[in-house]
Amino acid sequence: MNNYYISYLLNQMKIGKAKKVLFVETVYTNTNYSLLDIFFKIGIISGFKKIDNKKLRIFLKYKNNKSVIKDIQLVSKPTKRVYWSKRVILNNLQKSDFFGFYIISTKKGLVTNFSYLYNNINFGGEVIIKIYV
Repeated sequence: MNNYYISYLLNQMKIGKAKKVLFVETVYTNTNYSLLDIFFKIGIISGFKKIDNKKLRIFLKYKNNKSVIKDIQLVSKPTKRVYWSKRVILNNLQKSDFFGFYIISTKKGLVTNFSYLYNNINFGGEVIIKIYV
């Protein structure tokens, strides 16, 4: 997985959040498209649209003039990959001090940490993103 494009996507979202713009644009990749689909399903963006074969437009979501995303971080980096077993993922779900999501790359594709509970996934994966809401 090419984390450069994911890092660029997250940085564009952080800059847009800081400037309070309605949308930002980023590079189109299949991974970015899948991530944005997850972001839309969990409710941290208003939507996204493929502009052409090279760009994606992301519509940021605000509530009471504040972004619904408090922080978004790239966990696994090219210099330091982070892999979690199923047990570690389930332990992190039980922590009451974390309000957010992890996006994990598995052999079944990109999933959130809560998908582990509902889809009965029996293996771990690479932790890509940590989202605070």
